[in-house]
Amino acid sequence: MPAFSAIDHSQLFSDGEKAFAESDFGVAAENFATALKYAPENLRARFRYGQALFSLNRFAESHSQFQAVLQNSPNNMIARVYLAENLVQLGRKNEAMGHLEWILKVQPGHARAREILDSITGMAPASPVTALPEQIPTDRMPLAVKPTKQIAKALAKSEKQVELQPYVAQSGEKVNRQSTKPAKIATDKHAESPVIPAATAVSDFSLENFMAAAQNSFMINLELARFQLESADLIAAAASLNKAGQLARNTSDSRRFLEVQILTSMLHIYNRDFNSFGKQLISLKAALGEKSYQSFLNIYNQGSALTDYVEQSRLAAGIAMGANHHAVAARLLLEVFVKQPDDQLTAHLLADAQMQSLDYKGAENTLVHLARNHPDNAEAHFNLARFYLTAFYQPELARRYASHAASLKPGDARIEILLGLLDYSEGKVKDGVARIRSLMPKVNDPAMVNICRQILSDGDQVNAGKPADFVSMLALPGAPHAHYSSFRILGEDLLKQGSFLTAMKHFATARDYAEIGRTYLGLASALNASGESEMSALAAGYGLGALNADLQQNPGNGRAYLYAALYWYERNDKASACQALNRGLAGASDPATRQRMTAMLSGLGS
Repeated sequence: MPAFSAIDHSQLFSDGEKAFAESDFGVAAENFATALKYAPENLRARFRYGQALFSLNRFAESHSQFQAVLQNSPNNMIARVYLAENLVQLGRKNEAMGHLEWILKVQPGHARAREILDSITGMAPASPVTALPEQIPTDRMPLAVKPTKQIAKALAKSEKQVELQPYVAQSGEKVNRQSTKPAKIATDKHAESPVIPAATAVSDFSLENFMAAAQNSFMINLELARFQLESADLIAAAASLNKAGQLARNTSDSRRFLEVQILTSMLHIYNRDFNSFGKQLISLKAALGEKSYQSFLNIYNQGSALTDYVEQSRLAAGIAMGANHHAVAARLLLEVFVKQPDDQLTAHLLADAQMQSLDYKGAENTLVHLARNHPDNAEAHFNLARFYLTAFYQPELARRYASHAASLKPGDARIEILLGLLDYSEGKVKDGVARIRSLMPKVNDPAMVNICRQILSDGDQVNAGKPADFVSMLALPGAPHAHYSSFRILGEDLLKQGSFLTAMKHFATARDYAEIGRTYLGLASALNASGESEMSALAAGYGLGALNADLQQNPGNGRAYLYAALYWYERNDKASACQALNRGLAGASDPATRQRMTAMLSGLGS
């Protein structure tokens, strides 16, 4: 991985990941637990903590962690599988069956969910429990690929009639079915990247100018296709993938070509064109590892067996949610919802996809529909109340729906906490704080607990009877009443996933030049690893331009100096890296940035 990505994770989380990879689950659990003390809202760390606890057979504690993950990310299928696994181990098989049946309704071919459910009902023996991937099933080792010319030749010979067979091992024994989600291409951790070039001098850092200069770059066209998929612009994504495919054919890098084909496969799925998907899969069989092929084959078998357009949309939406293509999932689920407006599961999934893709108005319509059409559903009213507190700040509506939810489900600590937050927001500070303080230990919702901690730390500092900027404190990132800087949180998450252009979009909305510079430098590292050294130098030039612009406005910004130091470090210029770090430490910076700069400086021997 490029060295620049090291800034994305705290030391505690990194130590936990290392220990987990070495199967030292006790040490991993300790690190993840400590990391959560500093960032209790971090779902990735909470997921990993749950995994580590599960591997230690601490099933009750693991269950609590995955329950918390699902409260904030209800469509995380792997977290729900772990929840069910824990319930089975705890002897609560009926509860586990409810979760497994939910999974199979959304993804009918989910192999692991079916295995566990069959073992509970006695239809099949339980298979050994293995650690599941964090989010989307991926091959841990690089895919076995053939030279580009062979793949291209196979594509040209694709048959018109689709006849797919299961992957067969050399022994002749058919392999077990794998998860239905397509695998991402793994990078070879042992492959050395070319020497990274110095930045090319540029006059600005405009993304429009950069994209114009990079129009013939394979990787940038591939990134543009990812951005368009994340924006649900499938027509534009098809054009970008077509161009990336043409550029990939001009190289001997078969992995590039395969990556284009996998994204193209997902595009076929989102368009519910399973016949084209099947034809492409025939040509790619020789290039894919057995797990990857089996995943795609499961999807093809499910999709081609469905004749109802609505059910095809439901299947494609589940795959899109698993791939974090939330805008695509929202569009597909809306088609299902229009045809089946009384399906509560579809409505819940649609609202979640709309929230994740920042379509707050669409989410409001869906949540209102749920509450109005299911007046006895406490969860529907609680969700709408929470929406009016954190997405569209309308305290009167939030109180109305929360009160109704409380009448339907008395004693629910989450609802009582929400009412306490409302009291606090409306100036009833003493009553609100008392309610929050008494109920917080009973709430197993990391995001809500984190908000409560912020409020309690605020104490009695009030302005005219109301906490300063309380509304912004409660706001979801990107919500209408959130501060524009909240988009930085969204950009951070996307950058960790490798979504450079969507992250750049959010950083631009946040007006954060330092993070824009960091994203360009991340692109430079990725371009260099891809063999596009000239474009790598140009991206680095744009990155330094953004960092310099930030430092002109904020001369003491530690983050900008830290990212500049990483630029120099990647190019083996330790003296310049140390100089940037010392300048950053001389100014004002947040504790986490200061800690990273200090650790890096120490590592450089200064």
